[in-house]
Amino acid sequence: MKWISNRPGVIQAVSVEQRAKTVISLDLDHDALPVERALGVTWDTEHDCFTYQITPRCKPLMRRGILSKIASIYDPYGFAAPFVMNVKMLLRELTALKLGFDDPIPAEHRERWLKWKECLPEMSKVKVSRCPNPAELEGVTDYELHHFSDASERGYGVVSYLRTVDSRGNARCNIVMARSTLATMKKVTIPRLELMAATLAVTLDAMIRRELELPLSESIFWTDSTIVLHYICNVDKRFCTFVANGIATIHDGSQPRQWRHVSTDLDPADVSPGLKPDELSDRWIQGPKFLWKPKGEWPIHQVTGNYGENDPEMKSEAVFATQAESATTIDELLSRYSSWTRVKKAVAYLRRVGSFL
Repeated sequence: MKWISNRPGVIQAVSVEQRAKTVISLDLDHDALPVERALGVTWDTEHDCFTYQITPRCKPLMRRGILSKIASIYDPYGFAAPFVMNVKMLLRELTALKLGFDDPIPAEHRERWLKWKECLPEMSKVKVSRCPNPAELEGVTDYELHHFSDASERGYGVVSYLRTVDSRGNARCNIVMARSTLATMKKVTIPRLELMAATLAVTLDAMIRRELELPLSESIFWTDSTIVLHYICNVDKRFCTFVANGIATIHDGSQPRQWRHVSTDLDPADVSPGLKPDELSDRWIQGPKFLWKPKGEWPIHQVTGNYGENDPEMKSEAVFATQAESATTIDELLSRYSSWTRVKKAVAYLRRVGSFL
């Protein structure tokens, strides 16, 4: 095992034999720390941030080459999800055309692929802070998780942020993780996709809380879908199996009071048009600006459990009608026969005879 750190003092405390090869020959008092790989992720130890190092390689203009290029971007935390989403959608369109892996792609798709490929080297400029505690904050008093979910016809996704507040009320926000999934080839309604995104947000919250060793005070979930918010707040109506299962998962991992509405223009998870590398550092990595402000300046939207009766996801209430026999007839049958079996046989016989009349 070899050691490396973003602090030169820590490296100096480690013997030369136990240091990583990239820092053995460094002058720790003057030289900049190198860029290392930690568990497959590129770590810029000098600035203590995660980044991307993508080696440009010539790939054929075929499905095989596109798939190979996507696989070369190792992104376990989903920081590049809005950028990769564009080319994933392109690959799905080529799959829908039933092209072979070595078949030439159409001119329209070739142009989109070349534009995306031109932006690929710019990913080296994307930097995400590794440490959740910003250096400019002193005496952190509160940690909160904020999850934003959104969906479109292309797919759905979730992005999670850690909001840190110090003793003076100053707040900072930084991305923790993101997940994006393409919609299936089969047509799925937008409300269902929004519900799937909300379910994914609850799943991510449980995982981050389990792995992030910080005293988290609260998790807040944001969505721009008022339909999903009505589903979550509604406890009176019965829904179809798909929606009911999604709501059950959400209720198991959160409470309705934790869910809030955010407009689409403020939702960082709304990346359906896709983002270029130079656009990732703004709203995507640092989160929406309102999270940097006091809670009194956050968007306010009250959602009740009432919703339209014509929603196709709601089950219609079945009405059962029964016709009771008079007490005199029932008493007469029970008094005539000594067992329940004989009563049933007599009733069956009467019904069969009555069908012929």
